Amino acid sequence: MTSILFPGVLVLALVSPAPFDGYARTSLAGYELVWRGWSEGDRLELQGRIPAALAAVEQSLGRRLDRRFTVALVPDGFELASVVRGLTGEEVPPLRTRGVAIPGQGLLLLRGGPLRGPGDLDQTLRHELAHLVVHTRATGRVPRWVDKGIACAVSGTRLSPDEEARLALLAHVGGLYSWATLEREFPRTEDPSAIAYAQSLLFFERLTARWGPGAIPTLLDRLEEGDDVPSALERLTHLSPAAVEADFRAWVAARQSLFSALLQGGLGFWWIAGLLAVLAAVRYLLRRRRYRRLEAELPPAEPGAAPP
Repeated sequence: MTSILFPGVLVLALVSPAPFDGYARTSLAGYELVWRGWSEGDRLELQGRIPAALAAVEQSLGRRLDRRFTVALVPDGFELASVVRGLTGEEVPPLRTRGVAIPGQGLLLLRGGPLRGPGDLDQTLRHELAHLVVHTRATGRVPRWVDKGIACAVSGTRLSPDEEARLALLAHVGGLYSWATLEREFPRTEDPSAIAYAQSLLFFERLTARWGPGAIPTLLDRLEEGDDVPSALERLTHLSPAAVEADFRAWVAARQSLFSALLQGGLGFWWIAGLLAVLAAVRYLLRRRRYRRLEAELPPAEPGAAPP
C-alpha cells in the first residue's frame, strides 16, 4: 500500500524542524537521499532504480519533475508513520504502507524491511514518483481520486481477479462511486478505499485504452490550465461528463457477466443458490397474494348455481 498526503495538510511541515536528525545524507543527480536502518546493498539497489523509474513516469505523464526532491529511507513502517505524523498530523497504517509521497514538500518516504521482489520495489517507486510529477507544476486542483488513479495506472498496478469481479458486480448493480462522490471525499476506510482505488485505476485504464496514451498528459494539461475534471474530460473526449461516466460503468460491467462476478466476487455458489431460493420463495408468496386478491374480487356465486 502506498499513500499520498496533499499540500493542504503540509502547513505543519513548513514550520517543523527536519525530522531526519541522525540520518546519513548524500546529494545525487536530481534529488537528496537521507537514510537510516537500510543496508548498503538495499540502499544502492534503490539508488540504481530511481532514475529508470522516474524516466518511465515522466514519459507516461508527458512532463518532467523539474525540481529537486528528497528521498527518505526510514527503517520500518512505524518510523514512517511517526515521521508522517510529525510532518502532517496524518495517520498511515505502519504495517501496510510501503511508501508515502508529500508533493508540497517534494518528499518521498520509503520504509525498510524485507523486499518482496524487484517488481514490487519498482512499482512502489513509480507510484510515489508519479504523485510528485503530477504536482510538479499543477496550478489547478488535482482531485485525490485522479491523483491516485493516475499513480496506480502509471506504476503498473493490476487488480486481482477478485477485485475485478467486485468492481464488475458493483457496476452491474449500480454500486460504483460517482465521480462527484469521490471528488468530495476520497474514502479512507479500508474496504471503500480499496473499491475507490480500484475504480480510479480502471477509469484511467479505460481512458488510455479508448483515447490513447496521450489522454492522461492531456487531462493534466487541462487541469493545470484551471479546468475542473468534468470540463477537462469534456474537452479531451468531446463527450459530456455523464456520457464518459456511463461509458466507464458499461465497460466495467462488460468485463464480467453478472453471474461470473457473483461467483468470483466473494459470494460463492451456495450463497447464490441460497439467494435464488429466497427470490423463488418471495415470487411464490407474491403470486399467492395476487391470486387471493383476484379471488376476493370475483362476484359471489348465486345460490343453487352449478359450480363452474
